[in-house]
Formats: sequence, structure tokens, C-alpha cells
Amino acid sequence: MTTITIERRDYNALRACAAVNEVRYYLNGIYLDCPNQMLVATNGHHMLTVPMANVFPTDAPPCIVAIPKMAKLPKKIDHVRLNVATRTMETIDKGGAIFFTQPIELIDAKYAEWQYVVRKVPSWHADATETRVASVPFNPIYLAAVTSALEVDIVDMRPGPSRGDVIVARFTRDDTVLDARYYLMPMRL
Repeated sequence: MTTITIERRDYNALRACAAVNEVRYYLNGIYLDCPNQMLVATNGHHMLTVPMANVFPTDAPPCIVAIPKMAKLPKKIDHVRLNVATRTMETIDKGGAIFFTQPIELIDAKYAEWQYVVRKVPSWHADATETRVASVPFNPIYLAAVTSALEVDIVDMRPGPSRGDVIVARFTRDDTVLDARYYLMPMRL
């Protein structure tokens, strides 16, 4: 695993979910979970998982790529290419040209157990006719930042089985349900 490509919208959404402080520095990046073929970012209050099928060798060790301190990528950028071996990030425009290249850092730390959160939420294949009203407080600013970055049309949200559980959301763009899953942790009131 030396180079991976991430679509601009996914990169911006992952960037919006990553932490930006020094307290839990290991959350200040995108986690490349090679064995599970997943990109993950969280700040402990919300989390985004983006599947990356057949991108990583499954025997490659997971790593955390620090997100460069920069604004959200503009729309003229099509995707970013992260090269772990050379520790660089290239931004590629819609014509395929390299817009700019900058260094990236790998964070030497153990990442949060993100799969624990995923196991706590209901399956999307559960009975869709079930209607349940739940009161789960969450920060709408987090949801707004991620939906804006992903440029999605529809957000389908489901709370966990009991009050105070994680809310899981999936998104639709151009009548296509995205594989990315978004998790909102409940707020304490």
C-alpha cells in the first residue's frame, strides 16, 4: 500500500469528522484500516466510515495519516492521492493534472476502536416498516458539516435500540445510496 485515491467529497467529509486538537492527537487524521478496507475519521462526537474496496492490501498494517491544516478542498479538485511511502498528498483537478503537492505526516499511535461503535447500531436490513420515535440529542453542526462536504441529497437517519445510543445515517446523492456511513454520538444534556 503506497498510494490511495480519495474523492474530494469523501476527503472533505473525513476532514470534517477528524479532531483538530492536541489532546487526542491520534484522532487528528484519517485512519487507513487496511484489513477492513475502510477509511475512518472521528473526533469522538461523530464518525464517518468510507469503504475503499480492493484499495489496500489486506495484510498491510493500518496507519493514521495526519490531515494537513488547510481549508476544505475547492470544487475544481476531483480527488486527492495519498502516498504513504513518500508521505505526500497530491490534489488532482478535474482534468487529471496535479494542482498541488504537500507533505503529510503519519501519526504514530493506536487509533480508537471504531468498530465498537459500528457494532452498537441497528442493521440497515432490519424491517424498514418499523416506525419508532426516539429522542436522541445530537449536535446538528456536525451533521451539517458532513452533509455539506459530501454534497448529498438525502440523509436517512436511524437511532440505536435505546435512548442515548448512537445515531447512524446514510446518504443519497443523485439517486444513489452511498456506501459511506455516518455515526453521531448522543450529546449529554
